[in-house]
Amino acid sequence: MHRPAMDTLNPYRNAPLSAAVRALCSAMTRPLREVLSRVPAGTSVLDYGAGDGQLAAWLAARGRTVVAVEPDPRRIELGAALHRGLPNLCFVRDLRAADARGPFDVVLVVDVLYLVPRAERAGLARRLAALMAPSGRAVLKEVVASGIVRDTIVGVQERLVGLLTGCPPPVVDLPERRELDSLALVFGTIRESVDLPVAWYAHRLVVAGGTGGGRG
Repeated sequence: MHRPAMDTLNPYRNAPLSAAVRALCSAMTRPLREVLSRVPAGTSVLDYGAGDGQLAAWLAARGRTVVAVEPDPRRIELGAALHRGLPNLCFVRDLRAADARGPFDVVLVVDVLYLVPRAERAGLARRLAALMAPSGRAVLKEVVASGIVRDTIVGVQERLVGLLTGCPPPVVDLPERRELDSLALVFGTIRESVDLPVAWYAHRLVVAGGTGGGRG
């Protein structure tokens, strides 16, 4: 049974309303605990498309060293303010800035690919794989296409969250299950591929590569 990751909301108690709404929606509708359980303790983590760091900060608070990659400077500024008490979390704007801090035990891609044009997804996966340590692992979690009704509901909710938070409504292009598994193969052998339904969301989590290092 899905358990909302309500403890990820602690840093957002005094955050702007738009950020708090976004974080609440994330905690309620994404299987964040399942993602966390696939990131071994004591590892170095690259969180690509980290936003204001909700998941990155949660990992850092539990002993991981996290580099959060986020292209939007406004979200970096907010994330740095919200999570300033975590010295093992830093924000960078692009993968070039992350290069100097790698390679990473774990490459994390959570609810990002649906915003990336399909023609660019394989290239992004190769670029991320180049930053992964030889024994590292990739953890990919995306909402996948699951029929016109569910996909429409997901698109409508994304637009509503965009309106509530003052962000431009995104173009939603959900990956297929087979596409996500194919992208995961860029990182190495698929070790786990599982569906994690939450409400009308068809989440898929894929772990590929090695052990991910660390202590767990």
